[in-house]
Amino acid sequence: MPIPEQLGPFRLTRLLGKGGMGAVYEAVQSGTPDLVALKVLLSPADEDSVRRERFEAEIDTLKRLRHPNIVHLIGYGESEGYCYFAMEFVDGSSLESLLRRRRRFTWEEAVHIGVNTARALRHAHDRGIIHRDIKPANILLSSKGEIKVSDYGIAHLFGGQRMTALDTVIGTLEYMSPEQASSGPITPKTDLFSLGAVLYAILTKSPPFPLEKKSLPELLNKFREGPAESARLHRPDLPRALDTLLSELLEISADKRPPNAQIVQRRLEEILEKHAAEGGLARFFETEEGDDEAEYDPSRAETILAESPDAPSRVDLASDDTTDDRSGADRTITTGVLSEKAPNSGSLSLEWTGSDPVSTSEVTRVDRSAPLPEFTAVPEEEFDPYSEQEQPPYLSLRILVFSLILLLVGTFLVLAIRRPSADRIYERIEAGVIGVSPENESDYIDALRQERGDLAKFLALYPNDPRADRVRRLSGDLECAALESRLSRLAERSIFRRESAGSLIESAYIEAIRAAERDPDEGVRKFRAFLNVFERDESQTSPYSVPAQCVRLAHRRLELLEKEIKHQEETERDLLTEQLDYVRTLEETDPARAERIREGLREFYGNRPWAGELLGE
Repeated sequence: MPIPEQLGPFRLTRLLGKGGMGAVYEAVQSGTPDLVALKVLLSPADEDSVRRERFEAEIDTLKRLRHPNIVHLIGYGESEGYCYFAMEFVDGSSLESLLRRRRRFTWEEAVHIGVNTARALRHAHDRGIIHRDIKPANILLSSKGEIKVSDYGIAHLFGGQRMTALDTVIGTLEYMSPEQASSGPITPKTDLFSLGAVLYAILTKSPPFPLEKKSLPELLNKFREGPAESARLHRPDLPRALDTLLSELLEISADKRPPNAQIVQRRLEEILEKHAAEGGLARFFETEEGDDEAEYDPSRAETILAESPDAPSRVDLASDDTTDDRSGADRTITTGVLSEKAPNSGSLSLEWTGSDPVSTSEVTRVDRSAPLPEFTAVPEEEFDPYSEQEQPPYLSLRILVFSLILLLVGTFLVLAIRRPSADRIYERIEAGVIGVSPENESDYIDALRQERGDLAKFLALYPNDPRADRVRRLSGDLECAALESRLSRLAERSIFRRESAGSLIESAYIEAIRAAERDPDEGVRKFRAFLNVFERDESQTSPYSVPAQCVRLAHRRLELLEKEIKHQEETERDLLTEQLDYVRTLEETDPARAERIREGLREFYGNRPWAGELLGE
């Protein structure tokens, strides 16, 4: 049965997208010129109770969210036997669409996207809602540069009843967290992993765990192989702080990820603030040639913008069992535990079973025992209040302030009672390194590793102590050893494939290491050239900075190479002298053999500067 042109107060103007369960239309509300995105349940309400329950659960979820970075619900209803709800219409493109157009994002733009997405996640997490499908297709960039998170159709509400069966995998494979892939417990940190994967993808143009077959077993194997590559290998211009945060967000173990979305938001903001303080110029969303090109974007079907009148009519609705005719697009399947019904699929979805997932709150829930009204606009007061402080709605300001005061007082008392003295920490450090000479490098570094915690604690608590300079030197020795180990590993891997170390001085140091491995004499020349280029006046740079440490390591490498060459020269000189003595004994008895030996010695040692006087005769 065709969908009527009028549903409640909305006149449908064109189809934006269609999935297995629903369709999304551009519509105009009667009496207003404003466009809305209208999602319609394709099955008549009295024919499919399970899908209707799932559809109404999405409405209940959206009613809990009101945030500038989340596509918001306008109202819902039932008309001509069809359930529908209206959402904000976003004029813009999804990140997926921009990536398909080969849009290159500056790292400042990526951080801006991350900050605003983290704000949206924080708002939802504070209200007990986990998105579970954060991906480029569900993050929209409006024409005004606003970031909007869309598609809460498969959201999970913790603290309430579950609508998903246990041991069920749900989400989009290339942005799915390890716990989702293995049917583990879903927490707010699940969304943080996916946020890290999105930022990694828009910076490097590849997901952190790229898949060839796009299957769940392949993804699980990727997780078992270890963490994702550093994003700086693909984008050396990234700040180290951003690369570190991405690595933490993409930790396989959820316990090692940042605690919550607010911490992620603040760390991203600090990266931009530091960049601005250092005189950096932020580069945000400059218009690129081709950005206005009409292109179909399935992720925008729920929010949404169709960029041309003849846009395709099939769309990936993440909460529906949907197909997409375009190669490489996300596909949605239903699965349980780790069983695969579509091994090449790129995303996973779920037929929901059970009851209402929304826990008791002040939000008015949809009454599922009766038909929906013709249209119900959701008034502003029904949404959970939003403020920049984003306090959970069940905590009053007075309780929160009182709790913070108690926490600060308790923390101060604990630190005052348990804070170790400078003498005590320093004694432990000295006891750990006493009797270990820096000349015995291996034992010395092992001893410093054992004292790593006390070194950091002393410098954090007592930076102005007279002994702090010695502690800094010890800590610097440890950092220098870690840098040497990292660059040596990169040099070994670079023998067969070129890898970027992330900075010019590190790349030059690696090149000198590789030269020394091929020929010690060439290594000496390379390290002397390195020092000519990079050695600076010590007063002009911190002795603990990476450039200063690289120069220090180069001096040590050069010294070792020169000693090695000198020892080799002495050994060869002794061997040559011995052979020449033997030649002299043969000259009277077997002069032909003596001459052959002498020719061989000239071939082997004739190019040695020190061998000239010995072979000159």
